[in-house]
Amino acid sequence: MNTLQEKIAATMNFLAQEGYRPEQVHEEVVVFKHEGHSFLIDYDEDDQQYARIVLPNFKPIHNQAERTFALQAANNTNQSIKNCLITVGDTQASGMVEFLIQDVDCLLPLLDRTVSALDSAARFFLRHIQELTDEAKAFARSMEGAEATDNTDSSTHTS
Repeated sequence: MNTLQEKIAATMNFLAQEGYRPEQVHEEVVVFKHEGHSFLIDYDEDDQQYARIVLPNFKPIHNQAERTFALQAANNTNQSIKNCLITVGDTQASGMVEFLIQDVDCLLPLLDRTVSALDSAARFFLRHIQELTDEAKAFARSMEGAEATDNTDSSTHTS
């Protein structure tokens, strides 16, 4: 089993060989960019077998209505997309894949597939939020139309 320092060194070396420009931003965290998104690989010094790859803060959440849609979209995404977990905080949504590994050499070959899976999960999530938003807007428009019809009907019957 690798020490934390060995995991970080192996991760930095692997990412550099794959053409990324990794940066160690914390004792346990390496950040790299892929297709315009920042990803991080996070190890836990207290749990030598734990690692995760994270797509942090890919969707800002501006208000409670957006958060409600984001929670629904995250639930749907988590049920539909293998191995990815979308989490929703008060101000943003993130994606992650967690691993229990014996050695860092087990994780690194999965990097491309994991990044691709997180990209897919984020797109699925964003598409689902858009669908929910469109449905809510259509419902609001239909309610406005129903109110206008009700108001017209009641004004014509009051004579």
